[in-house]
Amino acid sequence: MINQVILIGRLGSDPEIRVTKTGNKFCNLGLATNKKIKVGDEYKEKTQWHNIVVFQPALVDSLEKYAKKGTTLFVQGALEYREYEVEGQKRFRTEIVCAGYEGIIRIVKNDSKPTQSSTNASTANDSVDVPF
Repeated sequence: MINQVILIGRLGSDPEIRVTKTGNKFCNLGLATNKKIKVGDEYKEKTQWHNIVVFQPALVDSLEKYAKKGTTLFVQGALEYREYEVEGQKRFRTEIVCAGYEGIIRIVKNDSKPTQSSTNASTANDSVDVPF
């Protein structure tokens, strides 16, 4: 069985860096993806928002340093559903969890297309290799 999500989208805001009760940093991201749909004779853009959570410390540090609102990211992770309570009411959340080094491969600048990168890849064109 496979649970894998791959997205290329733009950040809707700066990464939200948080710390758990045990002192571990993690990051929440809001990633927007767009597609054009035909409505009558016109094409309109439809935006979908995705909740991304990153736990790997090296990835969190890279996102904190390099990623800002509007940054294009290539994200790979697993889809997870969770339930929690706020003031006695059940809430539900769907997230893409990036927990390993393969989670976020490259931060892309200036709308250049992401290319395959490796751990020691050098910076090419207008993209920035995240150091991992």
